[in-house]
Amino acid sequence: YKTDVLVLGASASGTATAIQAARSGVKVMLVEPNNFSIGAIAPSMDVPAFNFGIWKEWKDAYTKKLDSLQTDPRVALEGILSKVNNLRYFKETQVVNIVKKGKSWEVSIQKNGSKIEKIKADVL
Repeated sequence: YKTDVLVLGASASGTATAIQAARSGVKVMLVEPNNFSIGAIAPSMDVPAFNFGIWKEWKDAYTKKLDSLQTDPRVALEGILSKVNNLRYFKETQVVNIVKKGKSWEVSIQKNGSKIEKIKADVL
């Protein structure tokens, strides 16, 4: 794989970084070692910061899904991630190695226990 920006970890800050970078027009990959973004436990949506920016967009998407069977707010966030142009999201992907190569980075990953693959990124 080749990307402009590689974000390691789909925490709140990592996810927001990946979305905003992709929306600015650069190619972005977001790599998360676990099955869900924003952590193993579904977050409370009562956080005041969720009334602004990308987090308001997420909160609004989550509120629309409350009537469905998908009530986990992380499902709504992954729906947003899947629709952002220039963004590839890999979950259950382990970082095996990171090496600086000149002005760029080479990161070895393993997706779902499969063979090791490489990502070349300008920014890590």
